[in-house]
Amino acid sequence: MGMLDLLVQWWRNRFSASWPWAPTVVESGVIDVIRGRDAASYQLTAYYTYTVNGKQYEGEYDELCSSECAANSVLKSLKELPPPARYKPNKPEISVMDPYRDAALGLARSGSSNAS
Repeated sequence: MGMLDLLVQWWRNRFSASWPWAPTVVESGVIDVIRGRDAASYQLTAYYTYTVNGKQYEGEYDELCSSECAANSVLKSLKELPPPARYKPNKPEISVMDPYRDAALGLARSGSSNAS
């Protein structure tokens, strides 16, 4: 993930808090090893789907983990209790999944949501 990608991700996370949300299904995930000078990190990329107004969209969630075990645990948690995705109201194909911010919405998914 390049510096521009990190900046875009930071911007979306910061400004998406007021966006409506939709329940997700975490379809799959990939864990890549990132080798540094002194240690390795593990980049988890989880792929999710969500539906807005009857149309299905796809998104990605990235998290850097300190071990492969931690990355597998995060992926397992995302699959078992997927957090919602926040989507841009005028461009629902743009979404952000922030499980640490929106965990409570994931628990409420059995109730009503803003998605149709």
